[in-house]
Amino acid sequence: MNEFLTYGSQSIPKLIAIDKESDAVLYTYGSRPSAATKMVEDYKKEHGALTPKFKEDLQRWYNKDKGQTAIEDLLELMD
Repeated sequence: MNEFLTYGSQSIPKLIAIDKESDAVLYTYGSRPSAATKMVEDYKKEHGALTPKFKEDLQRWYNKDKGQTAIEDLLELMD
């Protein structure tokens, strides 16, 4: 797991796709969909740390998104 850190820390969930024949890593995904990752990065850049209010807003985003961004991200990786 230490080979696949997300910004220096272990994150769950983390998907690691490995080629059956060569054991080479094909791609990794996680721990957040791309849009949520950007929201977190932008917020941290501006405010330094995530606030409880931001975490609530992020959860509302997840609820509204219903996994669609994660599906799109994964389909793009598998293409």
